[in-house]
Amino acid sequence: MQIWQFMDKEEQYQYQLICLVYQQPLGISLREAIECTKLSKQTLKKYINNLNERLLVSDLEAQFVLENDCLNFYISDETSWSELLDLLLESSLEYRIVMHLFKYDSFHVMKESQKMSVSCATLHRHLANLNILLAEFHISISQGKQIGEELQWRYFYYELFSQCLTTKKYEKMIQRLHTKPQLKSIERVCSMGFSQNTAKQLHIWLAISRQRHLMMKYCSHEQLEEKMFEYFQNIFYIRLKKIITQSFDGECDSTEAMVLFAFLISHNVVPLETMIYMLGFGGPISKYVTQALEVLSRSGTLKEHTMEQVIYGLGNVMSKAYFFRGKIVSQPANICYIEYMTSEKCKEILLDLVNVMCVLTQQHHCETLDLCMSCQRDLLEIIMYSYEKYPKICVIGLVLENNPIKQEMIRLKLLHYFDNHNFVQFKYYNEHDEYDFVIVEGQQCFENLTPYYRLKQDLSAKELFEIDQRIKELFSIKAI
Repeated sequence: MQIWQFMDKEEQYQYQLICLVYQQPLGISLREAIECTKLSKQTLKKYINNLNERLLVSDLEAQFVLENDCLNFYISDETSWSELLDLLLESSLEYRIVMHLFKYDSFHVMKESQKMSVSCATLHRHLANLNILLAEFHISISQGKQIGEELQWRYFYYELFSQCLTTKKYEKMIQRLHTKPQLKSIERVCSMGFSQNTAKQLHIWLAISRQRHLMMKYCSHEQLEEKMFEYFQNIFYIRLKKIITQSFDGECDSTEAMVLFAFLISHNVVPLETMIYMLGFGGPISKYVTQALEVLSRSGTLKEHTMEQVIYGLGNVMSKAYFFRGKIVSQPANICYIEYMTSEKCKEILLDLVNVMCVLTQQHHCETLDLCMSCQRDLLEIIMYSYEKYPKICVIGLVLENNPIKQEMIRLKLLHYFDNHNFVQFKYYNEHDEYDFVIVEGQQCFENLTPYYRLKQDLSAKELFEIDQRIKELFSIKAI
């Protein structure tokens, strides 16, 4: 599922224009924008002006600039991609419906149509469209009720909130639902504290789980119980269940422990040592991770110094494919640089790993689904991490998500873009070290006097160009 599918017509075009601009380092021509969107020149300019006005009213430091028939979009380091998405989604009926269902267990068309100032027929039409979107997650809305596995509903909301929840709304939500004590309990199970980004992931999941646990009287967990059967004797699960039941003030039962286990093992949350410990007790996921390792070993791409990180990455990918269905994509697939770096050998290995993953998910033609496409990309990054990992030549700090493989992929993209120049050194950010420049991903906080650049997308062509210019200015390099 693409996030723009939740948006109204005008906002869809505005989002499309932003994505088009971000794929080009110097923006796009007005003619190219018209050809790509199929809009008239008058309508295109109208949509651009409308968004600029909304951005101004919302106090978001971003705007379209049309100059000499060249369209560009500028967004400050103080404005996040989530804030932009939140603005584009706020008027959508589909979005308003799912936000209503996050707070209430049912939806009454006549009552809500009056609140939303639309006819019942219009609301029914948007409900039908919403059900088409939700089908990817194996959930639906029927006669005002939420249908489907409870784990899938929570996962759907996690995917949505991870993309468009602003910092203010996030802080308000975790304060209202009191997730901090629960986070401390999970840290006890994992025997370590979490980074800021990991803690945010967990807060979002815990807030969703707590809200739905308090709201939903009757939940379906049949599929989850079936998938978890072989993990009931897993030592980590037993510890998790015990501590969670004790720490959540009696509000938590065994199903909540199962839901949390599925999230922890699949979303790059638990530390590396914990993941290997969890997989060490066997089960379906361990079986397929072992098969994937055999594929890598036969190909000669499995290296001793990357073994643990590869196991960690495979564990996350296979767990996500095992427990969940569906994916919300909020940015265009920026795969050109990955394809540029990918050797034919890596592509052949990827096909073998995808076959392993398809067996695990029990879905044929899974390459057409957004979740499986996302997992394929993660698998390719794992292969490249193992196959192309350079010694750390790490000067420029990378404030990224808490995932060593993703970190390495960002570093590889940067290294390839700068043609592996030996003066460019990248390090995963540590507040105790000194840096000349820092690259910050998403909404992660960064309060330091060091010059920095905030990524809005997955290292798009525009961002690579702008980082290039910043580094040239910083080091007075005239040509790279």
